Amino acid sequence: SLMLWAGADPHAPGPGSPWSHDTTDDDDTALELAAFYKHPEIFDLKAIRLNPLADNAGKILCQACWGRSVDLLVRLLELGYPPNDQKNGGSSSVRHCISMINSNYGPPVSYGADRYLDTERSREYLKILSVLVQHGARWVPEHGWEINHLRRDLIKLKPDYTVELVYLMASRGGCTRATMSEVVKTPAIRSHIAAHLPRVATLLSRLPETLSPIPELRASSSAKGIR
Repeated sequence: SLMLWAGADPHAPGPGSPWSHDTTDDDDTALELAAFYKHPEIFDLKAIRLNPLADNAGKILCQACWGRSVDLLVRLLELGYPPNDQKNGGSSSVRHCISMINSNYGPPVSYGADRYLDTERSREYLKILSVLVQHGARWVPEHGWEINHLRRDLIKLKPDYTVELVYLMASRGGCTRATMSEVVKTPAIRSHIAAHLPRVATLLSRLPETLSPIPELRASSSAKGIR
């Protein structure tokens, strides 16, 4: 609040990243750090003007995903913040959630009797992914290893995660049929979800062969003049 009173711009990059001494790194803005460190109250400060058309709007969304701030993420998306910020038409936020769906930092993870994981963090990222897809976010992998990485993670998780992921994508056209078919095509993962193969096949048939063009970016009417 004091910095805002003194005229600081919360959308401007700071002097350096707090976790890197490399001055060539992309520096973060105050709003990006607030989203990352779960401080949604910063976005409520009187002098803050949220701008869905800002150059770093997509990065703020992604930082909210990193911080697993679901309420803030929903708020920003409903204000018109663009979920699809990659040059290929995909969402860096979706890409992040998919890469972290089986991330288990912190205390050792306990496995169930079936040896499959079902963690709070994984459920959180699946919930965030659901929010993103419901608001039009898309998964457009830039590299083949992204699909391979996801497949390896899903095999470690309970089979329900794979079915839920396919369902989320199919419900809103969150990726192409070819992309998700590639995820579930190997013998290992098909064996993993053997009991759900008919359901998965039905869901795959609902996915589009190609993704429709992204609508022109416009801020929602509720975002005009927002503080």
